[in-house]
Amino acid sequence: MVFSNLLYYFAVQSTFNMDKDKALASVNEIKELMEKSSKFVSFSGLAAIMAGIYSLAAPL
Repeated sequence: MVFSNLLYYFAVQSTFNMDKDKALASVNEIKELMEKSSKFVSFSGLAAIMAGIYSLAAPL
């Protein structure tokens, strides 16, 4: 009950009280953060192959 009230309040607050410029700035900031984080997550093909070899060799 409390969670649904909180969710409703958040939905109403974010829908009706947010300025379009502020919303666009928030979306752009999230986009930039996601682009930066993807650089650290991506592995090269060789790294993936080596990880597979190590995982197969680990039980031996």
